[in-house]
Formats: sequence, C-alpha cells, structure tokens
Amino acid sequence: RETGQRDLSIRRYAVIPLSVESGLIEWVPYCDTIHLLIKDYRDREKILLNIEQRIMAQMAPDYQTLTLVQKIEVFQRALSETKGEDLARVFRVQSGSAESWLARRA
Repeated sequence: RETGQRDLSIRRYAVIPLSVESGLIEWVPYCDTIHLLIKDYRDREKILLNIEQRIMAQMAPDYQTLTLVQKIEVFQRALSETKGEDLARVFRVQSGSAESWLARRA
C-alpha cells in the first residue's frame, strides 16, 4: 500500500466528550498549538495578536447584545479586513525550502 511505502500511519488519541460539538483531547507532547504558531508569527511581523477582536470591538462595541446573524456579519467583516494568511506563512517559513514544503503537502 502507498501508506506503508510513505511510512504513514494514523495516530489515535483519547478523547473525552463534553458535548455534541466539543471535547478534550489527550495531551500531545512536543507539539506547538496553532495559537502559539500564529502568536510567534505575529510577534515577529509586528502584527497585533488580537487584531480581529479589535476590529470587531470598533465595529460593534455592543457585540454581546447582537443577534447571531449580526455577530456573524461583524465577524466576517473583521476577517475581510485582514489577510488571513498567517498560518500558511508559518508553514512556509518552517519548511525551509519550497521542496520540503511541497513534500509536506503531498
């Protein structure tokens, strides 16, 4: 099989369900969180970590009182005012070369 040739496997994790849509996953050692990756990137690039939240607060200071549809509109507008490429750029930087980046994607 191709998975065996590429030395791929599926790692299973213990999960404790908290609700229909959320749960706790076991601690995975030696891994960075997505939040940490983005935080480090934004720190290096001098981008505010909570820029999207600040935009939302400027547009809707009363955010907590908005309807769900209004909250979604504010959220989408805040996202449209930022590039949203942080994680992709982190992965490119961490890959070292275009070849290794492509190999990770394959």
